[in-house]
Amino acid sequence: MSTTAETQRLRRRPSRAIPAIIVSVIMILAGAGLAWMSIAKLVNGSWPVFLREPRNWLAELSWADPVGWAIGGAAALLGLVLILAALIPGQPNTVRVTHREPADGGSDVASDGSTNGAEDFVLTRKAIARLAATQADQIDGVSAVSASASTSRVQLSISTPLYETRALHEQVVSEVSRRLSEVGLDPVPRVTATIRSKAAS
Repeated sequence: MSTTAETQRLRRRPSRAIPAIIVSVIMILAGAGLAWMSIAKLVNGSWPVFLREPRNWLAELSWADPVGWAIGGAAALLGLVLILAALIPGQPNTVRVTHREPADGGSDVASDGSTNGAEDFVLTRKAIARLAATQADQIDGVSAVSASASTSRVQLSISTPLYETRALHEQVVSEVSRRLSEVGLDPVPRVTATIRSKAAS
């Protein structure tokens, strides 16, 4: 298996577990409700009382009734959303890390285009955020830091006792970007920072 194919396999996407569980629970409850109402119809000879008004209302609807079209359109739209949610992949929750060690001190690219001694890994977005926060926290003037990360961007929230924050902002962005590049992230996420000065508050 090629390195690229292996990396793509490692770059897992959201499993849609929560939406699937919600839809499953709704369908189970709906099925249980229909089963109970059917049993009640067989035992008592009539539908439960609370269904009479909705049944009569539905019986009065015609094919040309706007309400019927609205209900059908809403159901079709919901079905389309569920299908798209199942088919369209979500944002990858990892970023590729490429670590290359050239063989015999030479180039890491062979004559056939393959890489010599190249190994691909992945880092989760949470790990990237922690790495960025750790790097930023080591910079003088940073008193507190939090970070969030996507596959293409790292957002830092910095607190500092300094009154003038422009130089600190440039240093934080530069140092964190350098660190992310050093570990081999491909692509390197864009780093942005919001700095709040405690001296100004």
